[in-house]
Amino acid sequence: MRRAARRSHETVRLCQAGDHPGSRRRRLGTGRRLSRRRHKPPGSDEGGVSRPHRVVDISHLPDLDRIEDLPDGGVRIGTLVRNADLAHDRAFARRFPAVAEALLSGASAQLRNAATVGGNLLQRTRCAYFYDAASACNKRDPGSGCDARDGDNRLHAIMGWSESCIATHPSDFCVPLVALDAVVEVEGRAGGREIPLEMFHRLPGNAPDREGMLEPGELIVAVRLPAEAAQFAAHARYLKVRERTSYALFGAE
Repeated sequence: MRRAARRSHETVRLCQAGDHPGSRRRRLGTGRRLSRRRHKPPGSDEGGVSRPHRVVDISHLPDLDRIEDLPDGGVRIGTLVRNADLAHDRAFARRFPAVAEALLSGASAQLRNAATVGGNLLQRTRCAYFYDAASACNKRDPGSGCDARDGDNRLHAIMGWSESCIATHPSDFCVPLVALDAVVEVEGRAGGREIPLEMFHRLPGNAPDREGMLEPGELIVAVRLPAEAAQFAAHARYLKVRERTSYALFGAE
């Protein structure tokens, strides 16, 4: 109980680091994607598109790197659990094979060793126009336009897009989680709440820069799978259809 209280206290304290609308602060697990967006490598069009005023390190928060079996038969996955650790956890992979397969379908072994569950949910689009600061992108610069609509968009959205944005969310992990009714646990100054993962990511609509349901000052602390999800273990698999070395064309669970 003392460890849980300590985690709750520290979580609220860190949430106060960015608890007002318009705050340009980012919470850092391993920082894999943020470092790419902040820095522009020589000769690259990517980077320099995210400029937070402050980066808050959450990696020291206790108990957020645990995979917990729940009394009701479900499982709770801490936000700081590494993708590789979850995918290779034998008990988890046996009960939720589609989730483990989706994790192993994403990125490379080196990146899976660093990437976290919470970071996976909050990663940004892979749209090249988002990363090119010279291109119009409503997600990066609201009101500027969407160069992807009349550009190279063969791998962009075919459903759920809007006149303002046709980018997609790149997560393999989220596909089976939605199918298995996963829930996102969130904490903030006002306390904790739960968001069904199928409602967690917003469609672009007229505000593609607002990508998720997190409010200022809130932090993902865990993802929970219900016990019923394990009933699909014998006949649930994740198949990723893509061109060689490309991102997924679509994911099926």
